[in-house]
Amino acid sequence: SGYGFGTVDFTPSISIRTFFIPGGTACMASRWLSDTSVACKLPADTNSDCNVVVTLDRTVRTLQRVFSYDNPFVTKTAPSNMLHTGGEVVTITGFNFGASDHNPRSARLGDTSCTDTVWTSDTSMSCKAQPGNSDLLNTVVSVALVQHRRLAFSYNNPTVHSLSPSNGPASGNLVITLNGESFGPFELTPQVRIGGTLCPKTTWVSDKQVTCKLPSAPFDQWFTGKSADVYVQLGKTRTLWKQSFTYDQACL
Repeated sequence: SGYGFGTVDFTPSISIRTFFIPGGTACMASRWLSDTSVACKLPADTNSDCNVVVTLDRTVRTLQRVFSYDNPFVTKTAPSNMLHTGGEVVTITGFNFGASDHNPRSARLGDTSCTDTVWTSDTSMSCKAQPGNSDLLNTVVSVALVQHRRLAFSYNNPTVHSLSPSNGPASGNLVITLNGESFGPFELTPQVRIGGTLCPKTTWVSDKQVTCKLPSAPFDQWFTGKSADVYVQLGKTRTLWKQSFTYDQACL
């Protein structure tokens, strides 16, 4: 709406132009309604803060940053979790990803950018996850200058399958090997606790193995031979393996 569009139809032309990017997209159809009103059938796009440009005969008028397309919106990812090693293709579902593959798009899982981002449709895009760690990560989709995030992805928690040895002296000072999976694709500073006591030294070996220098048992448990829970913490994720290690009963 405005004024000076003419008392008769002078065939106005309307285009939508992104404020920060040169050029623009002409409306699919423009129609004169009255001296104070013209109409436009919107072209497909995904930008925000757009200028509306009206051309009438040789006169051009621009209204700056008055129109935005709906923001992208993420509803889910599939798969929603994977191994720390990454490398799998994640399909991101939502809407307002764009009607065609013409605007810059990117995706990231948490703070780590995906590789090989591919637009499929207005409701779907995919990317390849990189190695990572942690659960409850945001899936972030950026389309042109606008982004949306949703808690929709996690890497698998560390899992312990076996301990070697599974028992040791109450005095500690023994190296224990933990075998399992999802200990990280690289050194992520895992922490291991036997019972409630942090191992004085934990060493990452591979995604399937870490070692721990056994802490001494609490003194009041030296003569009981008590079993203890084993905890593995990697970033914000923590795994418990109940009653999986036994301190040998000390003898006088």
